Amino acid sequence: MVEKLILHLGPEKGEENNLNACTILQDMFEHKEFFNILVKKENLACISDLATAKMGESTKSSKTCALTVLNQILAHHIEKCKKKDGSKDEKDTNNDDDDMIVQ
Repeated sequence: MVEKLILHLGPEKGEENNLNACTILQDMFEHKEFFNILVKKENLACISDLATAKMGESTKSSKTCALTVLNQILAHHIEKCKKKDGSKDEKDTNNDDDDMIVQ
């Protein structure tokens, strides 16, 4: 199903299909299982191919929607990394404070 949604970002589909697929893909980012499927190498390669296709081989709508999905993937990934780094910093800070009190 994910592959079919990604293919709806293609230039052979109309602008409405491109926009609908883009919206559905973005709405499903919150589900960890879906996000993990979406970021598989072959799916990312397909989306990036659609986003970087030559204008003669693609449409403005297709490129825009594919770029929007890629942007959302990157933004979501960055947020996940920030949350992980933030929780590590909190643990390190908490451990340092405890050590100082004990000393």
